[in-house]
Formats: sequence, C-alpha cells, structure tokens
Amino acid sequence: MRREFVTTWIPLVLSIPLALMAFFDIGGIVRDVPGLLFVLFCPGYLLILALFPAYEDLDSIERISFSFGLSIILALLLGLILPFLSWGIGFQPILLAVSYFVMIMTAAAVYRRSRLPYVNRFFIDLDIELPNWGAMSGKQRTISLGLVAATILTISSIAYMAAKPETGEKFTEFYIVSPDGYPNALTVGEIYEVKFGIVNHEYRTVTYNVEVWANGYKKNSAGPFELKQGKQLESPIGFTIYQPFDSIKMQFLLFKDGESEPYHTFDLPVKVQ
Repeated sequence: MRREFVTTWIPLVLSIPLALMAFFDIGGIVRDVPGLLFVLFCPGYLLILALFPAYEDLDSIERISFSFGLSIILALLLGLILPFLSWGIGFQPILLAVSYFVMIMTAAAVYRRSRLPYVNRFFIDLDIELPNWGAMSGKQRTISLGLVAATILTISSIAYMAAKPETGEKFTEFYIVSPDGYPNALTVGEIYEVKFGIVNHEYRTVTYNVEVWANGYKKNSAGPFELKQGKQLESPIGFTIYQPFDSIKMQFLLFKDGESEPYHTFDLPVKVQ
C-alpha cells in the first residue's frame, strides 16, 4: 500500500496545499518554488500514468522525459485557455488549474491501474540503494557528477526565477464594453449604462478609479478598485444627460493610485436628443 500511495497519490497530496495557497493568493518563495516543480512534472506524470499504467508500457527514463515534456505543453495550453475563462494570465491561475487537472488525472490513473493485476502495475521503487562510488568507472563518475550538477543548477534557477521574476513592459488595459454597441445617440434624461474593464500588468498592486465626464462635467465615478498583478476587473457605470446636444464628448477616465492626471482616457462622441 505504501508503494501504491507514493506512486499514485503523492501528486494529489502535494496539490492540496498549493491549490489553497493559489486560491487565497498566498505567494512568495514558499509557494512558487514547489509550485514550479509541481507544474513542470506532476500533471505530465499522472497523464502518463493514466495512459500507460503497466510496467512494460514505458521504462523509467521515458516516463520521466514524457512527464516533463507533457507538463510543459499542458502549462502552455493553460496559458492560452485561461484568458478566455476570465482567470487572467499568471502563475497563480496556472497553478490552480494544474491542481484541478491533477485531481482529475489521479482519479483516472487509479481507475486504469485498478484494472490491471497488481504485479503488472507500474510502481515507483522505494528500495533506493546508494551507488558504490568506488566501483564506478571514470566515465560513470563523470556522468553522475554531471547529473547532480544539472539538477542543482535547475533547482537553483527555478528558485531564483521565483524569488526575482523577470518583468516585462508595465501597463494597464482599459476598455469600455456595451451590450448594444457604443451609443451614437442618447435620449435626454435616459439612464445609460456601460461596462468598463481594467487589467493590471503593472507587476504590483494598483488602486484604480474611473470617472465619466460629459463636455467638461463629471457625471459619475466608480472605485477605488484594488487590483493585484495579472488581475482583471469588469464593472458597470451609469450616466444621464439632462440637456440635448448635437454633439457631446463623453469621456471615461482611468486614474491610478490617486493621481490627479488620468492614466487612460476613452472618448466617445454622441448626440443627445
């Protein structure tokens, strides 16, 4: 039972605290380093285990290689899919999505293995013996030292990237959405509502405010909204014009961190009748 637990259930056990830290947005090196190792190996490992549950299906080297390769491909696919699910792009939503995937694949792997005789199932060998350094040839020693050095370098690089992630261009997305399209004509006294969207790419937490102006007069405001890096917000804002105009310039202004000058301005010329 111990070998069965290590082979099948350990990734699921690891996913639980990582998923909780991702869900409650608990970051830092405590989450990021094991989270990166988890994302880069566990989903591919369980997928391979579900597809090839028997010993004779694949050897250990093939399983390890395919586990890393498939995990990277799955992470890239999630990076493409998550924006369409309004999860945003970032390590936190990918870690959470991978944790859900691991839960599903654990169930699939357990089911597939249960259909095989116990002796034919793949197991992680717990009887690990330390190599006899004295009995190794010079070539074997060189290869072993190279593997150890590569492993240490890989783990160190992951830890460094997690502690000091590279940042790209810093900016904030600001857009206006209307279910009926942008209005070109309004009715006097009518309450009109549009939805604005904000996406934070500033690599820090930012506080935003939104204001609606018409011909130099503020009609409404919304906020403050505190958004963390990579997070997206969509919220409605309404306004009413009480006088007819042949042409009026509606302005939607986005402010960052209480600044007096708007960071983004969205202009919308309309007619009020």
